[in-house]
Amino acid sequence: MRELKYQIQDPRGLHVLPLGALVKMLCSCASQVEFRCAEGSFNGKDLPAMLHLALRRGDKFSIRFNGSDEEQSCAKTANFLHLLL
Repeated sequence: MRELKYQIQDPRGLHVLPLGALVKMLCSCASQVEFRCAEGSFNGKDLPAMLHLALRRGDKFSIRFNGSDEEQSCAKTANFLHLLL
């Protein structure tokens, strides 16, 4: 299992457009993806569940990867988040 921890820096937070792009990217991972934040734990590949989040600047979250490509998926997601947020 690999885990990526992140704190949102973007003043706009994690709104619907970047969240949709993140979920789309996570869906390409072969590993299971768990998104964890103060609101709870969610399947990172489930867009409807993730759309209920209202994460703002300064909020923290983690993404856990468990599976055959967990290392590559974690690295790809870290790069994605750095570019996106």
